[in-house]
Formats: sequence, C-alpha cells, structure tokens
Amino acid sequence: MFLQTIVNGLLLGALYAIVGMGLSIVFGTMRIVNFAHGQFVMAGMYITYTLFTAFGLDPYVSALVSFVLCFLLGMAVYRVAIHRIIRGPEMNHILLTAGIGLMLTNLAQMVYNTNQLTINLSYSHRDLVFGGLRINIAYLISFLIAAVVAALLFWFIMKTETGRAIRAISQNAAAAALSGIHVTRVTMLAFGLGIAVAGVAGTLLLPIHYVDPSVGDAFSLLAFIIVVLGGMGSILGSAIGGLLIGVIAQLASYYLGQSYSDVLTYVVFLLVLLFKPSGLLGRSRV
Repeated sequence: MFLQTIVNGLLLGALYAIVGMGLSIVFGTMRIVNFAHGQFVMAGMYITYTLFTAFGLDPYVSALVSFVLCFLLGMAVYRVAIHRIIRGPEMNHILLTAGIGLMLTNLAQMVYNTNQLTINLSYSHRDLVFGGLRINIAYLISFLIAAVVAALLFWFIMKTETGRAIRAISQNAAAAALSGIHVTRVTMLAFGLGIAVAGVAGTLLLPIHYVDPSVGDAFSLLAFIIVVLGGMGSILGSAIGGLLIGVIAQLASYYLGQSYSDVLTYVVFLLVLLFKPSGLLGRSRV
C-alpha cells in the first residue's frame, strides 16, 4: 500500500504541478503574484463542463479549447488591466488581481449558481492493474497530458526565441528592452500563457474534482504553496513542488487520516521556508 500511495500521490501531484507552473510563469516574468490564478483554473473547469454538457465533448479533448480560450482571456486581462499597474507598488498588484478574482467568482455564480458540478465519464471509475498497482484511468490520462504540457512548456521557455525573451525579461527587463526585445508584447504573451496553463489544469482536474464558484480560492492557495516551495519563478521547481505536495497529501491521508493531509502539507511548507527561504530551486534575491 505504501507504493500504491506514492503512485497515487504522483498522479495527483502532476496536476498540482500544472496549477503551480502557470503562476510561476507570471511571477517569473513580471514579478506579479496573481491572486486570481485559482479563479482562472476555475474558468478552465467551467469551460470544460460547458463543452461536455452542451456538446458532449470529452474533457481531455477540450483541453486544447481551454488553452486557447484562457490564453485569449489572459491576453485581454493583461491588455485592459494588468499592464496599467505592472510598474506600480506591490499593493496595487494584490488589489487588482484579487479584484479580478472576485469578478470571476461572481460571474460564475451568476451563470452557474453555487451548485457543485461534476462530470461523469464512462471510464472515470475504471482502474488499470500493473503488477498489483491499481491506477485509475482518468488519473492516468490526466497525468500523461500534464506531463506532455509540462515538457512542452519547459521546451518553449528554454529553447525558443520567445522563451529566451521571457527569461531575459525575468532577469532584467531594462536590459532586455535595450537589446531590442518588445517587453510589453512579450510580457502580455507570458501572462496569457500562464493563464492558458491554468485553464488546462482546470480541464484536467474536472474529471476527478467538482467545480463551484468558490473552488478558485483553494487552488490559489495551493498554487502559492507550490510556487514558493519550488522557488518563486522556477518552472522546474513548481513541477517538483507539485509532485511533492501530491505525495505528501496522499501519504498523510492514508496513514494519518484526511484531516491531517492539509496540516502536514503546511508543516512541510513551513519547514522548507525555514531552512531554505528561496525554495527548493529558487535563488535568493538581494
């Protein structure tokens, strides 16, 4: 059962990693902590739910639709609001993104009410057996798609011209501008990409999780824990942090009980901050 619990934790942690990676992109590029990140995850969940109930579209097929729609939504939010306060004090960042989160929550309440919604798939309760290990099919598909998304995201950031521009801006925006990089355009793209990844995370979570207008708050807190744990602005750190949180949560739930799962997660989070304040893969900033 120990090995089964570890496997379950990795399957869940991969989804958590995608949630954190979207926030990491935004913070790493613009030094903005997006307090509406969980609400964008919620938006991806509602997009998937609507496509499933209205058109019968499988949620794993609709991941691409969620990516595109949330990317456009993120670009619009940046253009309308974020770029106006990007050079302002941190309090402005907090108030604006928190306000955007409240708007998305209230909009979801107006459209979908406050009911907890979920989708039932024909294979969501089926398991595959490998050497005595039981792996839920829905979890496995979500894990594989999350792994592909993470790999593509890492390749995009590290190997493409736009990715190098994003990394240049994250290191020194003024120097990047002097080298010919269109900072506003690239930061808008980075913000849209972070929101798109959050939308995909919502799509992958919906087959195994309910959605309601308040679920965004829980995912915002989870994303902050993962990003800080892995290292602010480190995409690879967010991936490791998400996997670690997933394994810890499953081990605590099995051996100590569900009520201790969150407690142990916060304890590990505080211990990491105590002994390595910059996170597992983060670097201290002067």
